[in-house]
Amino acid sequence: MPDRRGVRVGLTAAQEGIWTGQEFDPDSPAFNTAEYVTIHGPVDIALFDRAVRTAVGETDVLSARFGEDDDEDGGQAWQEIGDCPDWTMTVVDVAGEQDPVAAALAWMRADLAVPVDLRRGPVFGQALFRAGPELFLWYQRVHHIALDGFGLSLVARRVAEVYTALVAGTEPEPSGFGVLADVVAEDLTYRDSPRFAVDRDFWTDKAEGKPVPVVLAHRSGVLAHGVVRESADLDGADLATLKNAVGAATWSETLTAAFAAYLHRMTGAADLVFALPVMARIGSVSLRVPCMVTNVVPLWLHVAPGMSLADLTRQVAGELRAGRPHLRYRYEQLRRDLKLVASERKLFGPSVNIMPFDYGLRFAGHRGVVHNVSAGLVEDLVLHVYDRADGSGLRIVVDANPNCYTADEVATHLRRFLTFLRRLTTAPAAPIAGADLLLDGERHRLLTEWNDTARVVPPVTVPDLFEERVAATPDRTALVADGGTYTFAELNRRANRLARLLVEEGAAPECHAALLLPRTADAIVALFAVLKAGAGYVPIDPDHPVRRIALTLADSTPVVLVTTEALRATAEAADATRVVVLDDPATAARLDGLSDRDLTDGERHAPLIPANPACLIHTSGSTGTPKGVVIEHSGLVNLFFHHRDTLIRPNASGRTMKAVLSASLSFDTSWEGLLWLLDGHELHFVGEDVRREPAAMLDYIHARRVDFLDITPTYAEELLATGLLAEGRHRPAVIALGGEATGPALWSALRAAPDIATYNLYGPTECTVDTLHCALADSPDPVVGRPIANTRAYVLDNALDLVPPGVVGELYFGGAPVARGYHERPGLTAERFTEDPFGLPGDRMYRTGDLARWRPDGTLEFLGRADDQVKVRGFRIEPGEIESVLSGHPQVGQAAVVVRDGRLVAYVVPGDTVHTAPEPAALRQYAAERMPDYLVPPAYVVVDRLPRTTNGKLDRAALPAPDHAALTTGRPPRDRREAVLCGMFADLLGVETVGIDDDFFSLGGHSLLVGRLIGRIRTEFGVKLGIRAVFEAPTVATLAPRLTTEADENAYEPLLPLRTNGSGPPLFCVAPATGLAWAYAGLLARLPDQPLYGLQLVGADQHAGVAELAADLVRHIRSVQRTGPYHLLGASFGGLVAHEVAAQLEEDGDRVEVLALLDAYPFPDSMRDQQAPTEDEFARHVPDAAGFGAFDRLYRTYAHCARIGSVWTPRHTSAAVVLFAATEERAPDWPGPDSWQSHVDGLDVRPVAATHHGMTEAAALDVVGAVLAGRTGLRRAS
Repeated sequence: MPDRRGVRVGLTAAQEGIWTGQEFDPDSPAFNTAEYVTIHGPVDIALFDRAVRTAVGETDVLSARFGEDDDEDGGQAWQEIGDCPDWTMTVVDVAGEQDPVAAALAWMRADLAVPVDLRRGPVFGQALFRAGPELFLWYQRVHHIALDGFGLSLVARRVAEVYTALVAGTEPEPSGFGVLADVVAEDLTYRDSPRFAVDRDFWTDKAEGKPVPVVLAHRSGVLAHGVVRESADLDGADLATLKNAVGAATWSETLTAAFAAYLHRMTGAADLVFALPVMARIGSVSLRVPCMVTNVVPLWLHVAPGMSLADLTRQVAGELRAGRPHLRYRYEQLRRDLKLVASERKLFGPSVNIMPFDYGLRFAGHRGVVHNVSAGLVEDLVLHVYDRADGSGLRIVVDANPNCYTADEVATHLRRFLTFLRRLTTAPAAPIAGADLLLDGERHRLLTEWNDTARVVPPVTVPDLFEERVAATPDRTALVADGGTYTFAELNRRANRLARLLVEEGAAPECHAALLLPRTADAIVALFAVLKAGAGYVPIDPDHPVRRIALTLADSTPVVLVTTEALRATAEAADATRVVVLDDPATAARLDGLSDRDLTDGERHAPLIPANPACLIHTSGSTGTPKGVVIEHSGLVNLFFHHRDTLIRPNASGRTMKAVLSASLSFDTSWEGLLWLLDGHELHFVGEDVRREPAAMLDYIHARRVDFLDITPTYAEELLATGLLAEGRHRPAVIALGGEATGPALWSALRAAPDIATYNLYGPTECTVDTLHCALADSPDPVVGRPIANTRAYVLDNALDLVPPGVVGELYFGGAPVARGYHERPGLTAERFTEDPFGLPGDRMYRTGDLARWRPDGTLEFLGRADDQVKVRGFRIEPGEIESVLSGHPQVGQAAVVVRDGRLVAYVVPGDTVHTAPEPAALRQYAAERMPDYLVPPAYVVVDRLPRTTNGKLDRAALPAPDHAALTTGRPPRDRREAVLCGMFADLLGVETVGIDDDFFSLGGHSLLVGRLIGRIRTEFGVKLGIRAVFEAPTVATLAPRLTTEADENAYEPLLPLRTNGSGPPLFCVAPATGLAWAYAGLLARLPDQPLYGLQLVGADQHAGVAELAADLVRHIRSVQRTGPYHLLGASFGGLVAHEVAAQLEEDGDRVEVLALLDAYPFPDSMRDQQAPTEDEFARHVPDAAGFGAFDRLYRTYAHCARIGSVWTPRHTSAAVVLFAATEERAPDWPGPDSWQSHVDGLDVRPVAATHHGMTEAAALDVVGAVLAGRTGLRRAS
């Protein structure tokens, strides 16, 4: 063999990726591969050492060291063949160990865990283990940059050949190994050849439009330094069945198809992609060269409905046949072609690595059996299949990334796949969907152990429960609502009278009565009255648009509608026919004449039984029309007994609790609070002003010592942020979360909260409120729990077969909670309420459309939706309903609705006959007139067309995100109302600045934030707005005129409350000479959760000088904060006044912690004699003053402040002073920081890139907010 030492060549394309990976993580041993050969017979250790050294010396790459050229633009990696670094074949005698093979394997695993230094070498390791007189284990470990599996086999064969010759005393034949440099040259030639372009086109065309790969893992994870490995054997009989399963197909093609079928069944995905490692050596010089050239190619497959193993095997064979001429094209290059290099997206999921060749090793006549120890790096999961080539079977090994799979999961996958494989191959022509995935015992666990929920529930109705409670505790408080308190007896008497009136109006079992009522005690009375009359109640939210109310009435066809005089017009506009107006004197007279005793079946039009409807709850419908769910008494009674025994009584411990009902009665979750009432507890039916505003809700909880709260996770996060767990506040003893998924952070926070028992409740309206329950204390991670009493939960695949534990499927429910169906919708009812294949004859189950999986402990985990339905802040939403409504707009051709960052975004395509789509505000108002507020998208994006996937479906991922930054106009507020509203908008939306024309919803607002906004408006302006007012007037400019109250007269009052609540100290901001402090509203978003007050100077002309003016402001400050320490700020002339305020507070013995001056200075001598500014000069400085409606008054203030400021000499203060000095457009004679030297103890000067008049604009306030947050107790937005 010619001497090739000193030859330096580049890397093959296969080696380049490995070099980069090792350089990225030099301490990782992940690229180490290894195998050992069991030799059954004696071994001459000395001769064996010679044989190994011979083979190593003949293999170029094992004598190579690796490096990289020094090049500032990125050096070229190379490999240089030289003298192999010193190495020793380790010989270990493990014969004396209790388990010699296990001891050897432990040594091997430790050796594998040591990273290789490619620059120094050696890149391999050799060891020989003596396990017995005639049992030896030869171990070779090599870095993957040097050898692939085939290269390793060439070396192993050469060692066996040389050793056999040495033992026989003959000279070994020449190795026949080729030259590594030829492989590198061939690789470079290929990259420059026309073949390369043909192969590239083949693979990029195949990859076009393919979906994201699916995997078996439940979680993602980074690459690990090692793998989780499990192995098993497929015996000779099973191998024979596999070989004969599909005609002319090879066993490897059939096994690959079987694994594809397994992935399909385990994930439900029809489109699959595997990684297939391929040798790519046929017809190449590399066929004779031990080296690394293995490639990985994708195998895309589609599993159609009804497809059999035979069908899928033929597809696999066809794909492999088509790809065979193109196997040299590198996977790494394909990722570059598809622009995935910087992407997290993977090109394929699991790998199937078929090793169909046997080494055929003989060591001096003794057979050697190869065992793989490590195949190298694993991103997800690899199925390795080793053929023993003697018909005795296959070795199946699964390697998995430990950051994605646990050892138990890998072991279960291997066991399940082999079981599934045997079932498939015994019936290869049968549909794949029919092959059972379950292991022995799992069916019993899923159907019986985890659904052991049977309990006896009496056959009664809700009125029976209520009347039993009234009899037990007649004088106990049952209801607190709209300022009134009602005992159980009082509530019952009122409900009985109204029930009799409703019976007279036609209410009866199997009929409906609608309730269009405000949140008062009358609503609860009417609800029980309808139930007592035997009818099912239909709750209608008065805030819904008239058109939505009309649709609900048309669907439910109530025999009577109960309402109030204030809502009578709404009822009539919605085409209600028979109406009972509760506060009509004629109705009151009728009620006075009716008995207040409990009704009997004899007084009803028909007997009331548990199977009768209790309520008709409407949910979002994909056609644009709400669908009504018929919930029966039996379901509610079952829920009552479950909650009573698992949630209510265990926490009440015999005492009477106070429960808040904060949900709208139009949602089934309102029953969470009503169930507490039925068990004898005190129900607080809070009004709109409390339930929509988190701060008001917390105040109510604290003041009333509330014990139970049922809320959505979104609202719970709002309450936490507002201080639910703050020290000194009363906390509810029990919290129930429901309506949407609970995130890990909220779960952990509430789980750790002392003295609060929190429960997660799950259930669709179609299954009577709740079907699953879980105490947060029982699980460290979010789960939806276990089935409630008399409930069966199933996780099924598309064929309605049970999926194994841990596998994602669609969630179904059977048992007592299942509702009757959709009112007057037989087709939809048949689609969603189907026969229960696991129950008794006649049993039904409900298809939720939710994805879930069973956890090993028998709890269920929620994983999203199987269809397009979404949940936003607890509201169940069918995007199709919104799309249907928007598409009805005359200027809209198409519409699509998706959820982004927790809010609805509508995408609209203009109609064919129009050039532009309507403005977002017009679309929002159009939608608000037809749908409830929670269905109205806050954001709208106009697109030329809706993107589609290759199969014609909407490509939601391709829809552009709304550009909120482009939606701000910047037009500033023109009066106090607008200034305060701008500050409120900015504060709630978490943005720095809002102009008066900026749309609340386009900037990120949603209905929950609207509730908080109207609460603040009510506090600040004394105006009670409905939530729809903000949808109709979503900008400050359009909303401000609706605040027509005496607040306008108070626009210039000295004390301007910008934010009155918060946990930090108040900041008092003195206005500049204009007299107005409105601009300080811009600090709201920069100092969140801090009280903020403006001190206005309008009317300053009534004070002779700065001292008198400051004294008046001190009086107003003390009305808010009686003692220090104080925090003050002033801009321009306001800074002089703020300085004097600080001096007066210090004279009174109080401390001023910080005094912030915004480009404020004592007047220099050169300015003391100047004349007062003219009206024209004032108008130039304050260009919007003419629009404020009080120009003369503001001008007098400005001129007077200029006069008294020019003659004022500041006193001294010891406060910590921060001077924010404007640096732009400064006049030469403008005073500087030195002018404060004799008036303060110290001065912290902060330059601000702004003009003097721009110090209260957004950019300047950014600096001010940041500095103040760092120096004081004031907190700044992150």
